Amino acid sequence: MIFRDGIVRRVRSERPGFQVIEVEITAAPDTIATDHLAVGDTVAANNYPDLTGVVRLGSRVRIEGSALAKTLGTGGAATVTALLDELPSDSLPAGHIVKARYTPSQVMVSSIDEQDAPDHELLAQATSLEGLGVIAFDLHSQLPAIIAGIRSVRSDARVVYVYTDGGALPVQFSNVAAGLLNADWITEIVSCGQAFGGTMEAASLASALLAAHTLCGADIVIAGQGPGNLGTGTPYGFSGTEVGAILNTTAALSGVPIACMRISDADRRERHWGVSHHSLRAVGNLALARVNIPLPLFDRDTCEEFNIGGGQQPGGHSELIAFEDRIKQQLRDSGIAERHILHRVSTAQWQKDFADIPVGLSTMGRSLSQDPVIFLSAYAAGIFAAEKL
Repeated sequence: MIFRDGIVRRVRSERPGFQVIEVEITAAPDTIATDHLAVGDTVAANNYPDLTGVVRLGSRVRIEGSALAKTLGTGGAATVTALLDELPSDSLPAGHIVKARYTPSQVMVSSIDEQDAPDHELLAQATSLEGLGVIAFDLHSQLPAIIAGIRSVRSDARVVYVYTDGGALPVQFSNVAAGLLNADWITEIVSCGQAFGGTMEAASLASALLAAHTLCGADIVIAGQGPGNLGTGTPYGFSGTEVGAILNTTAALSGVPIACMRISDADRRERHWGVSHHSLRAVGNLALARVNIPLPLFDRDTCEEFNIGGGQQPGGHSELIAFEDRIKQQLRDSGIAERHILHRVSTAQWQKDFADIPVGLSTMGRSLSQDPVIFLSAYAAGIFAAEKL
Protein backbone atom coordinates (compact mmCIF):
# COMPACT_ATOMS: atom_id res chain seq x y z
CA MET A 1 0.00 0.00 0.00
CA ILE A 2 1.16 3.54 -0.74
CA PHE A 3 -0.46 6.26 1.37
CA ARG A 4 -0.06 10.00 0.96
CA ASP A 5 -1.72 13.04 2.49
CA GLY A 6 -2.68 15.96 0.33
CA ILE A 7 -4.95 18.91 -0.44
CA VAL A 8 -7.66 18.91 -3.08
CA ARG A 9 -6.70 21.50 -5.67
CA ARG A 10 -9.43 20.75 -8.20
CA VAL A 11 -12.66 18.82 -8.54
CA ARG A 12 -12.31 17.67 -12.13
CA SER A 13 -15.70 15.97 -12.51
CA GLU A 14 -18.44 14.45 -10.41
CA ARG A 15 -21.64 12.47 -10.68
CA PRO A 16 -23.75 10.78 -8.00
CA GLY A 17 -21.47 8.56 -5.93
CA PHE A 18 -18.22 9.41 -7.75
CA GLN A 19 -15.77 12.30 -7.92
CA VAL A 20 -12.55 12.74 -9.90
CA ILE A 21 -10.23 15.21 -8.20
CA GLU A 22 -6.68 16.50 -8.31
CA VAL A 23 -4.65 16.29 -5.11
CA GLU A 24 -1.40 18.06 -4.28
CA ILE A 25 0.68 15.76 -2.11
CA THR A 26 1.74 17.38 1.15
CA ALA A 27 3.08 14.44 3.14
CA ALA A 28 4.85 11.17 2.32
CA PRO A 29 6.90 8.61 4.26
CA ASP A 30 10.62 9.23 4.73
CA THR A 31 11.34 6.38 2.32
CA ILE A 32 9.17 6.28 -0.78
CA ALA A 33 8.97 3.50 -3.38
CA THR A 34 8.16 5.59 -6.44
CA ASP A 35 9.01 8.91 -8.06
CA HIS A 36 5.38 9.47 -9.05
CA LEU A 37 4.06 10.36 -5.61
CA ALA A 38 6.53 12.81 -4.07
CA VAL A 39 5.64 15.82 -1.95
CA GLY A 40 4.61 18.64 -4.25
CA ASP A 41 3.30 16.38 -7.01
CA THR A 42 -0.31 16.77 -8.13
CA VAL A 43 -2.09 13.53 -8.97
CA ALA A 44 -5.53 12.42 -10.10
CA ALA A 45 -7.63 10.59 -7.54
CA ASN A 46 -11.06 8.99 -7.40
CA ASN A 47 -13.40 9.55 -4.48
CA TYR A 48 -16.55 7.66 -3.49
CA PRO A 49 -18.61 10.12 -1.42
CA ASP A 50 -20.86 7.35 -0.08
CA LEU A 51 -17.81 5.73 1.49
CA THR A 52 -15.56 8.61 2.49
CA GLY A 53 -17.67 11.78 2.29
CA VAL A 54 -17.82 14.57 -0.27
CA VAL A 55 -14.52 16.33 -0.96
CA ARG A 56 -14.31 20.00 -1.86
CA LEU A 57 -11.68 22.41 -3.05
CA GLY A 58 -9.17 22.68 -0.20
CA SER A 59 -10.20 19.47 1.58
CA ARG A 60 -7.34 17.59 3.22
CA VAL A 61 -7.42 13.95 2.24
CA ARG A 62 -5.49 10.71 2.56
CA ILE A 63 -5.05 8.78 -0.68
CA GLU A 64 -3.86 5.31 -1.61
CA GLY A 65 -1.68 5.35 -4.73
CA SER A 66 -0.35 1.88 -5.52
CA ALA A 67 -2.36 1.58 -8.78
CA LEU A 68 -1.05 4.97 -9.83
CA ALA A 69 2.51 4.01 -8.95
CA LYS A 70 2.19 0.91 -11.14
CA THR A 71 0.71 3.04 -13.98
CA LEU A 72 -2.20 0.65 -14.42
CA GLY A 73 -4.57 1.34 -17.27
CA THR A 74 -8.24 1.33 -16.29
CA GLY A 75 -7.66 1.74 -12.56
CA GLY A 76 -4.50 3.81 -12.74
CA ALA A 77 -5.50 6.59 -10.38
CA ALA A 78 -5.16 7.19 -6.67
CA THR A 79 -8.16 6.64 -4.40
CA VAL A 80 -9.29 8.74 -1.47
CA THR A 81 -9.37 6.64 1.68
CA ALA A 82 -10.34 9.33 4.21
CA LEU A 83 -11.03 13.01 4.77
CA LEU A 84 -8.54 14.22 7.39
CA ASP A 85 -10.50 17.09 8.91
CA GLU A 86 -14.05 15.77 9.03
CA LEU A 87 -15.97 12.56 9.38
CA PRO A 88 -18.69 11.70 6.87
CA SER A 89 -22.21 11.43 8.23
CA ASP A 90 -23.28 8.05 9.51
CA SER A 91 -25.01 5.93 6.88
CA LEU A 92 -26.45 2.69 8.20
CA PRO A 93 -28.71 0.81 5.78
CA ALA A 94 -31.72 -1.22 6.79
CA GLY A 95 -29.96 -4.36 5.64
CA HIS A 96 -26.92 -6.09 7.06
CA ILE A 97 -25.03 -7.50 4.05
CA VAL A 98 -21.36 -6.50 3.99
CA LYS A 99 -19.53 -6.18 0.67
CA ALA A 100 -15.79 -5.82 0.12
CA ARG A 101 -16.16 -7.40 3.51
CA TYR A 102 -13.65 -7.41 6.30
CA THR A 103 -11.42 -4.94 4.48
CA PRO A 104 -10.84 -1.34 5.59
CA SER A 105 -13.15 -0.28 2.75
CA GLN A 106 -16.05 -2.59 3.52
CA VAL A 107 -19.53 -1.23 2.91
CA MET A 108 -22.85 -2.38 4.32
CA VAL A 109 -25.83 -2.59 1.96
CA SER A 110 -29.46 -3.64 1.90
CA SER A 111 -29.60 -6.71 -0.29
CA ILE A 112 -32.75 -7.75 -2.11
CA ASP A 113 -32.42 -11.34 -0.93
CA GLU A 114 -31.75 -10.91 2.77
CA GLN A 115 -34.34 -11.99 5.32
CA ASP A 116 -35.85 -8.58 6.09
CA ALA A 117 -35.98 -7.36 2.48
CA PRO A 118 -39.47 -6.61 1.09
CA ASP A 119 -39.11 -9.16 -1.71
CA HIS A 120 -37.40 -11.88 0.31
CA GLU A 121 -40.37 -14.24 0.20
CA LEU A 122 -40.75 -13.79 -3.55
CA LEU A 123 -37.08 -14.55 -4.13
CA ALA A 124 -37.26 -17.44 -1.68
CA GLN A 125 -39.62 -19.14 -4.14
CA ALA A 126 -37.63 -18.24 -7.28
CA THR A 127 -35.62 -21.12 -8.69
CA SER A 128 -35.94 -20.77 -12.48
CA LEU A 129 -35.17 -18.21 -15.18
CA GLU A 130 -37.88 -19.82 -17.33
CA GLY A 131 -36.00 -19.47 -20.61
CA LEU A 132 -34.67 -15.96 -20.02
CA GLY A 133 -31.68 -15.16 -22.19
CA VAL A 134 -28.45 -14.20 -20.42
CA ILE A 135 -25.51 -12.77 -22.36
CA ALA A 136 -22.17 -13.31 -20.62
CA PHE A 137 -19.27 -11.06 -21.59
CA ASP A 138 -15.59 -10.71 -20.70
CA LEU A 139 -14.81 -7.06 -21.46
CA HIS A 140 -16.88 -4.31 -19.83
CA SER A 141 -16.24 -2.15 -22.89
CA GLN A 142 -18.40 -4.50 -24.97
CA LEU A 143 -21.54 -3.64 -22.98
CA PRO A 144 -22.76 -0.67 -25.09
CA ALA A 145 -22.41 -2.59 -28.35
CA ILE A 146 -24.33 -5.56 -26.93
CA ILE A 147 -27.23 -3.28 -26.07
CA ALA A 148 -27.04 -1.57 -29.45
CA GLY A 149 -27.60 -4.99 -30.99
CA ILE A 150 -30.56 -5.69 -28.72
CA ARG A 151 -32.15 -2.31 -29.45
CA SER A 152 -31.71 -2.75 -33.19
CA VAL A 153 -34.29 -5.54 -32.94
CA ARG A 154 -36.28 -4.58 -29.83
CA SER A 155 -35.94 -0.91 -28.93
CA ASP A 156 -38.25 -1.30 -25.94
CA ALA A 157 -36.51 -4.34 -24.42
CA ARG A 158 -36.02 -4.24 -20.67
CA VAL A 159 -32.28 -4.84 -20.30
CA VAL A 160 -30.91 -5.64 -16.84
CA TYR A 161 -27.18 -5.60 -16.21
CA VAL A 162 -25.91 -8.05 -13.59
CA TYR A 163 -22.66 -6.44 -12.47
CA THR A 164 -20.24 -9.04 -11.15
CA ASP A 165 -17.15 -8.63 -8.99
CA GLY A 166 -14.45 -9.64 -11.46
CA GLY A 167 -13.38 -6.03 -12.08
CA ALA A 168 -14.01 -2.78 -10.22
CA LEU A 169 -16.18 -3.47 -7.20
CA PRO A 170 -18.00 -0.09 -7.04
CA VAL A 171 -20.52 0.32 -9.88
CA GLN A 172 -19.94 4.08 -9.61
CA PHE A 173 -16.47 3.62 -11.11
CA SER A 174 -17.99 2.80 -14.50
CA ASN A 175 -18.64 5.76 -16.80
CA VAL A 176 -20.19 3.32 -19.24
CA ALA A 177 -22.72 1.90 -16.78
CA ALA A 178 -23.68 5.38 -15.56
CA GLY A 179 -24.20 6.65 -19.09
CA LEU A 180 -26.26 3.66 -20.20
CA LEU A 181 -28.43 3.81 -17.08
CA ASN A 182 -29.03 7.55 -17.49
CA ALA A 183 -30.00 7.02 -21.13
CA ASP A 184 -32.46 4.26 -20.16
CA TRP A 185 -30.52 1.70 -22.16
CA ILE A 186 -30.30 -0.27 -18.91
CA THR A 187 -33.38 -0.72 -16.72
CA GLU A 188 -31.60 -1.88 -13.55
CA ILE A 189 -28.08 -2.74 -12.43
CA VAL A 190 -27.91 -5.63 -9.97
CA SER A 191 -24.49 -5.69 -8.29
CA CYS A 192 -23.64 -9.10 -6.88
CA GLY A 193 -20.96 -10.93 -4.95
CA GLN A 194 -18.47 -8.40 -3.58
CA ALA A 195 -19.51 -5.74 -6.11
CA PHE A 196 -21.74 -2.94 -4.81
CA GLY A 197 -23.43 0.29 -5.85
CA GLY A 198 -26.07 -0.97 -8.30
CA THR A 199 -29.70 0.04 -8.26
CA MET A 200 -30.15 -3.33 -6.54
CA GLU A 201 -27.77 -5.43 -4.44
CA ALA A 202 -27.67 -9.23 -4.47
CA ALA A 203 -25.66 -11.71 -2.44
CA SER A 204 -24.66 -13.96 -5.34
CA LEU A 205 -24.66 -14.31 -9.10
CA ALA A 206 -27.52 -16.82 -9.08
CA SER A 207 -29.62 -14.60 -6.84
CA ALA A 208 -28.92 -11.59 -9.06
CA LEU A 209 -30.03 -13.46 -12.19
CA LEU A 210 -33.22 -14.62 -10.49
CA ALA A 211 -33.90 -11.09 -9.27
CA ALA A 212 -33.42 -9.72 -12.79
CA HIS A 213 -36.16 -12.12 -13.94
CA THR A 214 -38.50 -12.11 -10.96
CA LEU A 215 -38.25 -8.54 -9.67
CA CYS A 216 -37.09 -6.54 -12.70
CA GLY A 217 -39.07 -8.27 -15.42
CA ALA A 218 -36.02 -8.36 -17.67
CA ASP A 219 -36.45 -9.27 -21.32
CA ILE A 220 -32.71 -9.90 -21.61
CA VAL A 221 -29.96 -9.98 -19.00
CA ILE A 222 -26.36 -9.02 -19.66
CA ALA A 223 -23.90 -10.29 -17.05
CA GLY A 224 -20.24 -9.53 -16.62
CA GLN A 225 -17.54 -7.72 -14.71
CA GLY A 226 -17.00 -4.02 -14.29
CA PRO A 227 -14.02 -2.10 -15.70
CA GLY A 228 -10.49 -3.24 -14.99
CA ASN A 229 -10.42 -6.90 -15.90
CA LEU A 230 -7.38 -8.82 -14.71
CA GLY A 231 -5.09 -10.83 -16.98
CA THR A 232 -1.77 -12.56 -16.39
CA GLY A 233 -1.03 -14.33 -19.67
CA THR A 234 -1.50 -17.74 -18.04
CA PRO A 235 -4.23 -20.15 -19.19
CA TYR A 236 -6.63 -19.39 -16.35
CA GLY A 237 -5.15 -16.39 -14.57
CA PHE A 238 -7.72 -13.84 -15.70
CA SER A 239 -10.90 -12.47 -14.16
CA GLY A 240 -12.94 -13.29 -17.27
CA THR A 241 -12.99 -16.95 -16.27
CA GLU A 242 -16.24 -15.96 -14.59
CA VAL A 243 -17.88 -16.05 -18.04
CA GLY A 244 -17.89 -19.83 -17.69
CA ALA A 245 -19.59 -19.56 -14.31
CA ILE A 246 -22.21 -17.15 -15.66
CA LEU A 247 -23.05 -19.51 -18.54
CA ASN A 248 -23.19 -22.55 -16.28
CA THR A 249 -25.34 -20.80 -13.68
CA THR A 250 -27.73 -19.58 -16.38
CA ALA A 251 -28.16 -23.09 -17.73
CA ALA A 252 -28.59 -24.56 -14.24
CA LEU A 253 -31.40 -22.07 -13.60
CA SER A 254 -33.18 -22.96 -16.87
CA GLY A 255 -32.11 -19.83 -18.71
CA VAL A 256 -30.63 -19.58 -22.20
CA PRO A 257 -26.86 -19.00 -22.00
CA ILE A 258 -25.33 -16.78 -24.70
CA ALA A 259 -21.59 -16.14 -24.91
CA CYS A 260 -20.37 -12.78 -26.15
CA MET A 261 -17.01 -13.69 -27.64
CA ARG A 262 -13.90 -11.54 -27.40
CA ILE A 263 -12.60 -11.37 -30.98
CA SER A 264 -10.10 -8.86 -32.30
CA ASP A 265 -8.26 -8.19 -35.53
CA ALA A 266 -6.37 -5.27 -33.98
CA ASP A 267 -4.82 -6.96 -30.94
CA ARG A 268 -1.96 -8.87 -32.56
CA ARG A 269 -0.77 -10.52 -29.37
CA GLU A 270 -0.90 -14.20 -30.21
CA ARG A 271 -3.15 -15.03 -27.26
CA HIS A 272 -5.69 -12.36 -28.21
CA TRP A 273 -5.60 -12.24 -32.01
CA GLY A 274 -8.75 -13.71 -33.50
CA VAL A 275 -10.69 -15.32 -30.67
CA SER A 276 -8.99 -14.33 -27.43
CA HIS A 277 -7.71 -17.14 -25.24
CA HIS A 278 -9.99 -15.64 -22.57
CA SER A 279 -13.04 -16.72 -24.58
CA LEU A 280 -11.47 -19.98 -25.71
CA ARG A 281 -10.76 -20.98 -22.09
CA ALA A 282 -13.89 -19.64 -20.42
CA VAL A 283 -16.30 -20.93 -23.06
CA GLY A 284 -14.31 -23.88 -24.38
CA ASN A 285 -13.10 -25.35 -21.08
CA LEU A 286 -15.12 -23.89 -18.22
CA ALA A 287 -18.61 -23.66 -19.72
CA LEU A 288 -19.96 -27.16 -19.11
CA ALA A 289 -23.42 -26.35 -20.41
CA ARG A 290 -24.19 -26.18 -24.13
CA VAL A 291 -24.29 -22.48 -24.99
CA ASN A 292 -25.16 -20.22 -27.92
CA ILE A 293 -22.26 -18.39 -29.56
CA PRO A 294 -23.18 -15.57 -31.96
CA LEU A 295 -20.38 -14.67 -34.38
CA PRO A 296 -20.32 -11.54 -36.56
CA LEU A 297 -20.81 -12.04 -40.27
CA PHE A 298 -18.52 -9.47 -41.87
CA ASP A 299 -20.07 -7.77 -44.90
CA ARG A 300 -17.84 -6.32 -47.61
CA ASP A 301 -18.58 -2.65 -46.88
CA THR A 302 -17.73 -3.05 -43.18
CA CYS A 303 -14.50 -4.87 -43.95
CA GLU A 304 -13.43 -2.17 -46.36
CA GLU A 305 -14.32 0.70 -44.04
CA PHE A 306 -12.50 -0.76 -41.07
CA ASN A 307 -9.74 -2.55 -42.97
CA ILE A 308 -10.73 -5.82 -41.30
CA GLY A 309 -8.36 -8.52 -42.39
CA GLY A 310 -6.64 -6.10 -44.75
CA GLY A 311 -9.76 -4.38 -46.13
CA GLN A 312 -8.98 -2.53 -49.36
CA GLN A 313 -5.25 -3.01 -48.99
CA PRO A 314 -3.38 -5.21 -51.48
CA GLY A 315 -4.07 -8.78 -50.52
CA GLY A 316 -6.92 -7.63 -48.29
CA HIS A 317 -9.38 -10.26 -49.44
CA SER A 318 -6.92 -13.08 -48.79
CA GLU A 319 -6.08 -11.56 -45.40
CA LEU A 320 -9.77 -11.51 -44.48
CA ILE A 321 -10.08 -15.16 -45.46
CA ALA A 322 -7.02 -15.95 -43.36
CA PHE A 323 -8.51 -14.09 -40.38
CA GLU A 324 -11.83 -15.94 -40.63
CA ASP A 325 -9.97 -19.22 -41.13
CA ARG A 326 -8.05 -18.50 -37.94
CA ILE A 327 -11.30 -17.98 -36.04
CA LYS A 328 -12.77 -21.23 -37.40
CA GLN A 329 -9.60 -23.14 -36.54
CA GLN A 330 -9.53 -21.71 -33.01
CA LEU A 331 -13.15 -22.73 -32.46
CA ARG A 332 -12.43 -26.23 -33.72
CA ASP A 333 -9.21 -26.71 -31.76
CA SER A 334 -10.80 -25.53 -28.52
CA GLY A 335 -13.74 -27.92 -28.93
CA ILE A 336 -16.16 -24.99 -29.02
CA ALA A 337 -17.40 -25.74 -32.55
CA GLU A 338 -18.31 -29.29 -31.54
CA ARG A 339 -19.70 -28.72 -28.04
CA HIS A 340 -21.59 -25.46 -28.48
CA ILE A 341 -24.02 -23.88 -30.98
CA LEU A 342 -22.53 -21.36 -33.40
CA HIS A 343 -24.66 -18.68 -35.04
CA ARG A 344 -23.51 -16.31 -37.80
CA VAL A 345 -25.16 -12.92 -37.38
CA SER A 346 -25.17 -10.09 -39.91
CA THR A 347 -23.68 -6.85 -38.62
CA ALA A 348 -24.41 -4.82 -41.76
CA GLN A 349 -26.57 -2.27 -39.91
CA TRP A 350 -23.87 -1.37 -37.38
CA GLN A 351 -23.43 2.21 -38.64
CA LYS A 352 -27.07 3.16 -38.03
CA ASP A 353 -27.27 1.42 -34.65
CA PHE A 354 -23.90 2.53 -33.29
CA ALA A 355 -24.76 6.16 -34.03
CA ASP A 356 -27.34 6.00 -31.23
CA ILE A 357 -25.00 4.67 -28.54
CA PRO A 358 -25.06 7.25 -25.71
CA VAL A 359 -21.50 6.56 -24.48
CA GLY A 360 -18.12 6.31 -26.17
CA LEU A 361 -16.72 3.04 -27.48
CA SER A 362 -13.21 2.26 -26.32
CA THR A 363 -11.41 -0.93 -25.37
CA MET A 364 -7.83 -1.28 -24.19
CA GLY A 365 -7.29 2.29 -25.34
CA ARG A 366 -8.55 1.50 -28.86
CA SER A 367 -11.57 3.15 -30.49
CA LEU A 368 -14.21 1.61 -32.74
CA SER A 369 -12.19 2.51 -35.83
CA GLN A 370 -9.07 0.91 -34.35
CA ASP A 371 -10.63 -2.33 -33.07
CA PRO A 372 -14.02 -2.78 -34.77
CA VAL A 373 -14.31 -6.57 -34.51
CA ILE A 374 -14.47 -6.62 -30.73
CA PHE A 375 -17.52 -4.33 -30.84
CA LEU A 376 -19.10 -6.11 -33.79
CA SER A 377 -18.83 -9.38 -31.84
CA ALA A 378 -20.73 -7.80 -28.97
CA TYR A 379 -23.26 -6.28 -31.37
CA ALA A 380 -23.88 -9.73 -32.88
CA ALA A 381 -24.55 -11.20 -29.43
CA GLY A 382 -27.18 -8.54 -28.74
CA ILE A 383 -28.88 -9.04 -32.10
CA PHE A 384 -29.02 -12.80 -31.62
CA ALA A 385 -30.50 -12.52 -28.13
CA ALA A 386 -33.21 -10.10 -29.24
CA GLU A 387 -34.14 -12.08 -32.36
CA LYS A 388 -34.21 -15.54 -30.85
CA LEU A 389 -35.68 -15.00 -27.40
